[in-house]
Amino acid sequence: MASKNKILQFLLILIAIAFIGLGFLRSDNIAVLNKAIRVCFECIGIG
Repeated sequence: MASKNKILQFLLILIAIAFIGLGFLRSDNIAVLNKAIRVCFECIGIG
């Protein structure tokens, strides 16, 4: 049972890394950063 959990955890980590890499390849990190900046500006009342 413990080995199945370890395998599942490892697979989920690999999938997460793959999706993060795919996001960087598509330049989604720039869009996320821009949205985060806008949200922060709205929260402090600048935007």
